[in-house]
Amino acid sequence: VHLNAPVQEIVTDGTRLCGLRVDGRLIRHETVVSTMQAPVFSRLIPNAAPAYLEALTDQEYLGIICPLLVLDRPLSGYWTINITDERVPFTGIIETTSYIDPAYVGGHHLVYLPKYTAPGSSWLTKSNAEIEEIWLHHLQRMFPDFDQASIREFRIHRERFVEPLHGVNETEKIPAVATPIQGLYLVTTAQIYPALTNGESVSRHAALAAQQIVRLYESAQGVKSPAAQSLRPQPVGVVG
Repeated sequence: VHLNAPVQEIVTDGTRLCGLRVDGRLIRHETVVSTMQAPVFSRLIPNAAPAYLEALTDQEYLGIICPLLVLDRPLSGYWTINITDERVPFTGIIETTSYIDPAYVGGHHLVYLPKYTAPGSSWLTKSNAEIEEIWLHHLQRMFPDFDQASIREFRIHRERFVEPLHGVNETEKIPAVATPIQGLYLVTTAQIYPALTNGESVSRHAALAAQQIVRLYESAQGVKSPAAQSLRPQPVGVVG
């Protein structure tokens, strides 16, 4: 296990896996499973076939801007408040510490205020200072008694590729678990379709993908281990 060790490259010879480049050195592996979104994954395999790289970046994704409020007291007392008022930029208030004891997070009260962003959204150009000002303005409107002095920290998290967008008649864009590179596999939420990408479907997809990868590995090795024999022959719900 390598901690705090960002992978700089998934090293291949174009058709076969060589290993991972971490801190400038090659760590050899015969099998690698990537669980990142396809456009990010494509950046780590520069030697892959151009057609495959293009396919990985062809899918559109929603992004997210998700401020985290670290408070010294509860905000609403509810786990989730869904917001349908289009005047409010964030779409929900998720107060994690309404069901997790604040004692587990240093005595803080944690509130997430997410906004999913379409590709090219003007929200992506907003600075952190602008996001904080706009978010707090609307939060104050919703909770007139909210005391901003209760804010211990206001952290803004951003991610460009979060929720895959599947268009009509575009299932051929869904990447397969087995990549064209021998020994390299991709397990990502873009393969979860038509189910919603909630926690249950992600966990189920991960389990099925793991079974598929073991079967493919054992088949490539020409052997069948007891672990592989115990696997149920369930296909992974993907189209590739």
